[in-house]
Amino acid sequence: MSVRKDLIFLLGVLVFFLPFFVFAAGTPIFLEKVGFKDAGQLLHSALSWKKVLVSFSISTALNLFYAPVMMTFHKITDI
Repeated sequence: MSVRKDLIFLLGVLVFFLPFFVFAAGTPIFLEKVGFKDAGQLLHSALSWKKVLVSFSISTALNLFYAPVMMTFHKITDI
């Protein structure tokens, strides 16, 4: 029974935490591809309006693409 709980915990970590890392790494790369210079380096620099814009871009991408998946998963598991 403990192995099953461990697998469920691991699945939960992968489903709920991994996308945050994926979007935090991928969104700055996408921004650089569309012309936003040095988006990846801005997250490691001092606070600026560009850093805030990159942060909001990560949040927006996460909410637009991952939130529906997570809410659907919650709805399915509530039944």
